[in-house]
Amino acid sequence: MNRQATTRILAAVGAVLIWAALVGQFVLLRGVIAGQGGSNVAAIWRFLGFFTILTNILVALTLTNAALRPQRRYRLGSPVFEAIVAVSIILVGMVYSAVLRALWKPTAAQKWVDAGLHDLAPILFLVFWLLRPHGSLRWRQMPWLLIWPLLYCIYALSRGAADGWYPYPFLDAGKLSSAHLILNIIVLIAAFAAVSAALTASDRWLGRAQRRVS
Repeated sequence: MNRQATTRILAAVGAVLIWAALVGQFVLLRGVIAGQGGSNVAAIWRFLGFFTILTNILVALTLTNAALRPQRRYRLGSPVFEAIVAVSIILVGMVYSAVLRALWKPTAAQKWVDAGLHDLAPILFLVFWLLRPHGSLRWRQMPWLLIWPLLYCIYALSRGAADGWYPYPFLDAGKLSSAHLILNIIVLIAAFAAVSAALTASDRWLGRAQRRVS
């Protein structure tokens, strides 16, 4: 089996698993919201408030695209877009393990869904990314890899200002001082920049290695 076929199979299996985890998370969240007297619309609104969920949707879409259209194309299949997704899902796993994992202990179905979205997805997508052709990323493209977290911070703070709910304690403008909130965002973006730099350097090194082999 060649590299492209292996990547396509991995993408297909990964897409099924991540879509299943997303559906499972929504079903569980809908149950919680319904128990609080909320509607399905309220459940969808809450579901789409999490960076983890939005990034896993990007992971699932990217893997689905790679499975159905194995030849790299623009948009979902472009090297820059796949790098954006890779950096973001890696940070999902890192931030969850470093900051959020200790804040709660999910059980039963929620434990398995959490593992899929926070542990399996980063590992699976990183392996997928490593199997892709490399060498096309440029250092000048690094700012593009920071667009997604910056947009999310604006989105999360805007939502919170509208309804008073913030998805993560480090972005809770209702409890944190402005200085603390700004510092948290700076640290978050710095972490994204560090992972983006590592990914870009890895892409360039892997590209040279692939050219030597071919």
